[in-house]
Amino acid sequence: MIPPEEDYATRRQQLAEQIERQRGQLAAAYNDLEKPILYAEYGIRTVGFLRQNAWIFVAVPTTVKMAFSILGLKKKPSKSAPGTQNQGQRKSTVVNLATKALEFYQLYRRVRSFIP
Repeated sequence: MIPPEEDYATRRQQLAEQIERQRGQLAAAYNDLEKPILYAEYGIRTVGFLRQNAWIFVAVPTTVKMAFSILGLKKKPSKSAPGTQNQGQRKSTVVNLATKALEFYQLYRRVRSFIP
């Protein structure tokens, strides 16, 4: 069964190395079994948090919109109509600030019941 050039000690050492390698692979696979369970648990926690704090769905989009407007990140105007650029330039700073203040007040009205 064993070729004559191999003796039992060499074969035993090869089998021991193979078993050790397979044990390491089994341990790594066992550790990886935990990952999907952890990800599902994190997802369940997130859904529970969002269910308890529904105001986040109102606050986050409004906050992002206000931050973009404050920083000046706007959509580029489309070149469909030549008069649209002039209309955007005609708005005064006071009107812009009043619009932002109104949006912020509406956000406050929506979330004030959640604020302790």
